[in-house]
Order: sequence, then structure tokens, then C-alpha cells
Amino acid sequence: KGDYKQAMPLLEGFVTSTDTEMRKHQGEAQYFLGLAKFQAGQYQEAADQLDAALKDENASYGADASYMRFKAIEAVIATTPNAEVTAQYERAIRDYLSRYPNHKSAFEAQFRLGELLQAQHKFADAVQTYAKVGGDPSFELRAQFATLQCDFELLQAADQRTAGQQRAALITSIGTGLQS
Repeated sequence: KGDYKQAMPLLEGFVTSTDTEMRKHQGEAQYFLGLAKFQAGQYQEAADQLDAALKDENASYGADASYMRFKAIEAVIATTPNAEVTAQYERAIRDYLSRYPNHKSAFEAQFRLGELLQAQHKFADAVQTYAKVGGDPSFELRAQFATLQCDFELLQAADQRTAGQQRAALITSIGTGLQS
């Protein structure tokens, strides 16, 4: 019914139960408990539950659980940015994209990975990642703009020692990107 607050204690009991019959459905209960904790704003706990749910690699909810784990860690990093959470966030995104590259929200994860790489000044890697964003026009446009930002950073970092051909390619890419 979507009443996650009321379901949380029931799901917690289900997850910790030693009953053989209940343990058969423990992964699914962990998935729903992860969703409940996400709805309650308990993002790290949600990520932990979703991570536990993903141990069942054949679960029908796997793609959605992986996506929600990435979103939960994204919420954690928004409030508590640090190197450990950033690494956890990158692992969650990469795991989601490697396991479920065709999931309905993979475009968003590609974009967020590009943002992360761009923030880490890995501009060439970010450009490659942004090129994979597809399936949602607004994210595609944002990826095009972010690619331009990265190309400008790469151009700015280029100096006289940079091969003329590489510099010309960047200028051409920027020109094409601006036209788009």
C-alpha cells in the first residue's frame, strides 16, 4: 500500500528472522526495507539494506534495487561529502551500470558518473562517459553541455607542447558542441 513507515518494523522482523520459510524471502524483504528506509530519509541504512538484497543476483528486483542503492548513496553524499562516501558512490554507479546497462534509468547513472569524473578533473574520461548518456532528452542536453565544459578544460590545459592535431580536434569538438 506504500505505507513504508508502518511496514518498516514488520520488514525488520522479517529480515532478522531465523524461520526457514521466512528466510526464503529475506532478499525481497531487504529490498522493501531498503525502499522503506529511503522513504524515511535513512539513506545510509537504505543503501546497506539494498546492498544486502543485491546478494541474490537472480532476483527480479535486482535492477531496481541497484538503482535505488545508487540513489541512496547519492543522498548520503549530498549531506556528508567525503572520500569514503564518494568511493562508495562511484562503486554503486559502476556496479549498477555494469549489471544493468539497459535499465530504464541507466542514462541518469551515466550522467552522474560523468559529473563525478568531471569533479575529479578526469575530463577525458568524463567526456567518454557523457557520450553514453541517451534515452532522456534533458539528460542528453545536460551531457552535451557538460562535455563542452570538459572540452574547454582540456583545451585550457593544453599548451604549446600539445600536438596541433589534438588541439585542433578539441576546437572542432567545441565548435560542433556549441552548434548542437
